Amino acid sequence: MRTLAPLLVHPRRTHFAALAMVTAFGVAASGCDSRSDAGDAVAVVGGAPIPREQLEWAVERAQADAERTGRSFPDEDSEAFRRRRHKILEQLVFEAEISKSASRLGIAVPTAAVYERAEEDGEEEADAGEEREPNDRDLAFTRSSVRAHLLYEAISRQLARAVTIAPRRVDLYYRSHRDEFDSTGVTRARARVVIETRLLQERRQAIMQRWVTAMKARFRPTVRYSTGY
Repeated sequence: MRTLAPLLVHPRRTHFAALAMVTAFGVAASGCDSRSDAGDAVAVVGGAPIPREQLEWAVERAQADAERTGRSFPDEDSEAFRRRRHKILEQLVFEAEISKSASRLGIAVPTAAVYERAEEDGEEEADAGEEREPNDRDLAFTRSSVRAHLLYEAISRQLARAVTIAPRRVDLYYRSHRDEFDSTGVTRARARVVIETRLLQERRQAIMQRWVTAMKARFRPTVRYSTGY
């Protein structure tokens, strides 16, 4: 299971994780100073608790990913471990915010799609040498994380539906980068396709970044972290 960059990198989730990292500083600056005890929850997002068990699972998965890929992971009694654990919790908070926002927008993803993506991730981990057989807890938390990622993708698609790139922008880009395309033997027609795709991607990412920033600001007063979790 992949949880938080740079603890992991998943080709389908790189942008999601990158946005989580960018906005995590906003969570740290505001949410960490607003702590409350919520039973066995390590955090509460808009009234919805994040169980301690879910954080422990996510940390275990991050440790397993690090071990499998030969990367270091902090010792549990170190300050570095506590910082890493908090970043993982911030990712879980981010996923909860995405799920709540999707519900508010009337966006949902099919359960079958969630199960299929989760199964694909499990197969990738098995191919990478993960030996432990997933239990019910693993499956539940994996699917929860996968659902948040799929909802993020669905929100991104909805926000970008009306995005277009004016032909004039494509022409300007081509003229300023013509040497680059000529040197690689790319025809003008092909270059225009590449340029439009590139500009669309940049525009969509910028739109999603602004949306995430606004979402974080909206949830900031509702995020609470349990004392000494």
